[in-house]
This record gives sequence, structure tokens and C-alpha cells, in this order.
Amino acid sequence: VADEEIFDKTKFDKQKIKEGFGIPRSHKVIAYSGSMIEAKGVRKFLEYIPKLLKERSNLTFLFIGYGELCAEYEKKYKEYIKSKHVMFTGRVSYFKLPKYLASADIAFDPKQSSSESSLKIMNYRAMGLPVACFKDPHDTCDPYIKTISSFDEILGLLDRNSEKSTEKHSLDLSWKRNSESLLSIYKKIS
Repeated sequence: VADEEIFDKTKFDKQKIKEGFGIPRSHKVIAYSGSMIEAKGVRKFLEYIPKLLKERSNLTFLFIGYGELCAEYEKKYKEYIKSKHVMFTGRVSYFKLPKYLASADIAFDPKQSSSESSLKIMNYRAMGLPVACFKDPHDTCDPYIKTISSFDEILGLLDRNSEKSTEKHSLDLSWKRNSESLLSIYKKIS
């Protein structure tokens, strides 16, 4: 579940946040939050960056998090970092995460393993962000998550202004709603 008190996009001015981060006003922001480790699939997503920037020069990829691969990624993508096309924030407090996500136009979860759930998706959705992930045959399809198999589909998601993918998904993500649901179940079984 996502804490609606914290993950409330109405509390943020997207353009001011982008300006504060040094992101050009005209850039679309694609965000990832989480660990920079092999199992999270970030390396595969980073491979898309040169292709995407060849198609569109007005993109910034915001990587919010830390991990064993940060130094490698920062070194490899140094030229993109200088031009504000790629940003690595390092460790960010959970309570500051919504501010970073508020600068984004879409969010990405590149992990392809079905061994664990991805709580970041709830945070992304609570902030009203369309979410993209790589196709995984093990996943059950969430109607608010766009599974992609090519970089063109990322551009398509950026271009689409679907009410379905940008609305705040508070009903199914709030603490209150989920606690009421659990209490109802407990009452039925006790």
C-alpha cells in the first residue's frame, strides 16, 4: 500500500521541482526508484537510453536509489549525466521520494523476476504515474501497467495522455482502504 499523505502529487509543482533538479523544462522525465543491483533489471533498461535519446533528445532518465552498480553506471553514462539526460540521485529518504517522483512523466520497473512483489509500483501509481515494465510471462496483467518489449513502446507511453494511466489510484492503494478490507476479512473468519 502507498501512504496517501506522503504520496500526494497535488502537493508538488512539477516544473519547480524539475528546475530545482536542473532538468530542462522541455524534458520528459522517466523515473526509476530502487536498488541499483543486477536483480532489479536496471542494466537492461539503461541499454535503451542511447536508442531513446536518438529518437528524442528531450528526455531525462531519473534513477532514484543506490547499490553496488551505481559507480559502474555513473561511469558508463557520464556523457549523458553532463547533458542532464541521465541523473543518479543516490539514496533518497522514503519521505522525500514523492518529490522526486513528482518530476516524472512515467515510471519504470525493469525487474523481470516474479519471485517478489514490487512495492515501488504502488508508489508510482499513487503519484498518478503511468508505469512501464518489461514483458514477463509470469506476471498477471495489471491494467495500469504497460508491459513493453521495445523502446518504441516507451515513447508511445510518453506520448499517450490516457486518463486511465494518469489518474490517482487511491481506492486500491490507501492504508485506510486496505486496513478496512483486512478487518472485514478478520471479522468474517473469527
